[in-house]
Amino acid sequence: MGPLDGEVLHHLCEQKDCVNPFHMQPATVAQHNTIHAGDRVQEVCSRCGSDDWASNGPKRRCRPCWNAKRRQRRARV
Repeated sequence: MGPLDGEVLHHLCEQKDCVNPFHMQPATVAQHNTIHAGDRVQEVCSRCGSDDWASNGPKRRCRPCWNAKRRQRRARV
């Protein structure tokens, strides 16, 4: 039995490519979002509170913190 209207399949094993029906359960979108709240990308920097992010491939860096770190390194030389 599949999900009803307004529901999505939640993978209990956390493997999105898993097709085992015993590893899936229907959940509402709100429940699914609550379960995966830890997977979300950070919105603001925990150090300075800025929302200015620079991305380099899979890495994301807070631009103001990264620039401050670079200035500190250059000052040491």
